[in-house]
Amino acid sequence: MELRHQIFLGGRTAHSRFKIRINGNEMSVCNIPKQSGLADLIRRAKLIIWDKAPMTKQWAIEAVDRSLQDIMSNNMLFGGSNCFRRRLQTSLLVVGNEEEISTHDRMIQIPNKMLINCNNENDAEQCLIEEVFPSLSDHAHCSDYISSHAILATNEAVDMLNEKLINIFPGESWIYNSFDQALDDNANYYQKEFLNSLTPNGLPPHKLIPKLNFPIMVLRNIDPANGLYNGTRLVCKGFESNVIHAEISSGQHIGKKVLLVRILLMPTEGECYPFQIRRMQLPIRLSFAMTINKAQGQTIPHVGVYLQIFMWLYLVGSLF
Repeated sequence: MELRHQIFLGGRTAHSRFKIRINGNEMSVCNIPKQSGLADLIRRAKLIIWDKAPMTKQWAIEAVDRSLQDIMSNNMLFGGSNCFRRRLQTSLLVVGNEEEISTHDRMIQIPNKMLINCNNENDAEQCLIEEVFPSLSDHAHCSDYISSHAILATNEAVDMLNEKLINIFPGESWIYNSFDQALDDNANYYQKEFLNSLTPNGLPPHKLIPKLNFPIMVLRNIDPANGLYNGTRLVCKGFESNVIHAEISSGQHIGKKVLLVRILLMPTEGECYPFQIRRMQLPIRLSFAMTINKAQGQTIPHVGVYLQIFMWLYLVGSLF
């Protein structure tokens, strides 16, 4: 009962719960022994909820299908379990006042009331920041304000926007530089400066520059049971040489004080580097601005969306 209660409140990623391999293929299966406690839990489950299953890679869903067939000892879809229902939903884009406005070429027209007026394109980022974070300096010490505002953007724009907000945000900066190494590079082909310039997908940058009360986001499942999982938002509350004191600002553990330390991080395979990089760094990113992918599942009352077609969109309401 305690295990089911914990899963219901906190949730788990599909890869974590079903032991899906990180680098799988079309023939992969989940790492769940048939006689294990997890297999028994799956057999006894009355309901399995897989949020956004259609966004998962096909081979991962098929791996779960094969594994459940093995666990349930039959060849029916997902083991014939009545508790596992794969539901594909068609999303309808509703803009403005719950109406979809389409042009002749089936493009969506964004109402003017949702756009930020800016006379000079060179000041567009600043206009967006001032609209999403009004009176930022006056609210810099308010954790509720910090955690209830965000800008969504692509990977390329997130770092640029966060850097602008670092310069605007009041207070003294702390700098945390990573320790990078290329594995099996006995000839020292890859210099330290080159490794520092890389930011592989899923890894924190070489240089982190947080400030007191600055929002950050965890990039790894450090301690899911206590709220530290990939995507958890926090607010910085103190700094030491290799440690950040932080307070969780999202999820069921909101308000909980935690310590974040440097850990050894490596990117997943498929980054197309001719070597394997290893980075010792705090497993976080600054999160005044974040990607849409990282914002999934979070509730953020005030959100601005950066559109890289030279338009800016401001949404007022909760993001779920």
